[in-house]
Amino acid sequence: MPRNSSLPARPRILPMAAEEQMLQLPFERLRHAWLESRPACEQRLDDLKRLRERLEARLDEMAKAISADFGNRSLHETLLGEASVVFAEIDDALHNLKRW
Repeated sequence: MPRNSSLPARPRILPMAAEEQMLQLPFERLRHAWLESRPACEQRLDDLKRLRERLEARLDEMAKAISADFGNRSLHETLLGEASVVFAEIDDALHNLKRW
């Protein structure tokens, strides 16, 4: 089998410390970007409230779509199995967000 001259014979293996140093700067940049782009707690609370309101407003529409996807799934099953879980998670986040 012909050897591809553009590839090294063996992969170059760096010592662990060198690999860690190479990753440190990009990692720190990602961490900084994530911390700087986090919305304030009040903004997050407002977003969650608006999400809950919009889901409630379109619940019938979503239940019909889910029913069609599952072949005439009952509204009550959708409300119990899908919507109530989502609303409970949103409510839990609204209640605990300031402590998180």
